[in-house]
Amino acid sequence: MISNFKTRRMYVTILLCLLLFLSAHTTAFAFGKGAKGPDVYAVQGMLKSLGYFNGSISGYYGPATVLGVKLFQKAYGLPVTGVMDDKTLESLLWAYGNAKLPPKPAPKPGPQTGPTPAPAPSKPGPQTGPTPAPAPSKPGPQAGPTPAPAPSKPGPQAGPTPAPAPSKPGPQAGPIPAPAPSKPPGPQTSPTPAPAPHKPGPQAGPTPAPAPSKPGPQTGPTPAPTPAPEPAPIPLIPGELSSEERQMVELINQARKDAGLAPLIVNAELSKTARMKSRDMADHNYFSHQSPTYGSPLELIKKFGISYASAEENIACNQTVMAAQLALMNSSSQRANILSKDFTEIGVGIADGGSCGKMFTQQFIRK
Repeated sequence: MISNFKTRRMYVTILLCLLLFLSAHTTAFAFGKGAKGPDVYAVQGMLKSLGYFNGSISGYYGPATVLGVKLFQKAYGLPVTGVMDDKTLESLLWAYGNAKLPPKPAPKPGPQTGPTPAPAPSKPGPQTGPTPAPAPSKPGPQAGPTPAPAPSKPGPQAGPTPAPAPSKPGPQAGPIPAPAPSKPPGPQTSPTPAPAPHKPGPQAGPTPAPAPSKPGPQTGPTPAPTPAPEPAPIPLIPGELSSEERQMVELINQARKDAGLAPLIVNAELSKTARMKSRDMADHNYFSHQSPTYGSPLELIKKFGISYASAEENIACNQTVMAAQLALMNSSSQRANILSKDFTEIGVGIADGGSCGKMFTQQFIRK
């Protein structure tokens, strides 16, 4: 049942994208090397998401873009020309939409991390076990096995000590608790007491605390410079936008910049009405400028006390911001609103739901 619904939803999405594309172009559509503009910007973004483009998303159709288009055409059985024609664009929209649909197998890494930490603690457990053995032997003559520093000072003393040292820890490892008291009273304690007082002296030496002080200053300077570079890409009137809404505003202003126009300023109140319109279309399953709840776009804007000299609205039904913006730019009337010199402010609202997956509303005004 669910798979049938997903299949039906995918085909509806493809048909809508094709209808939007074909409605905007009555003649053949193609662009290639040397082209510039938001169309190239959107194509580069989709190719990069699918892994066919490794260059920077600049909006310029250069050699890297030609190579990415050729790789995509070859992978999808299209004529390998390096030119973004009608069929290549349709296939790219379809592939990008499907690639964005199933990102739900992410919970797999969860169980993989579960089993690995279990053996990790078990290994350090036994390794730390043997090291505490010399700790109880420090009061007795067992301080002898620690003369690792001793061989460096007197060369000849290092020779005799290592031979007995391995023989003593061998038996101690097996019966650590019981034989520990039996060995101190033995005759072996008499020869060792002389070096024992000399060795605790150097043992106090390895405890210098300056070692941990070194990592302290290293961590201090490094995090400070990283958060510094954070540019504000677009001018905002106080208000909140989702990450997808912000992305759509950036794409709109990038298209306007490429056309030599000033960027639009985000109007927080206008974004609220745009979001309400998208939510209304998703909830009532319609796609139209005329809302059964709020009426026309102008009536909706007036209802919330937003003053304007002129206003327009763009709407889209799609799965991703990039695909929706590309479809709007390929529609002559919607593109005219985006690149109009008359508008100065914009509100963008995106809502999940509807037949395509997401509903998009762009509202433009001039005060």
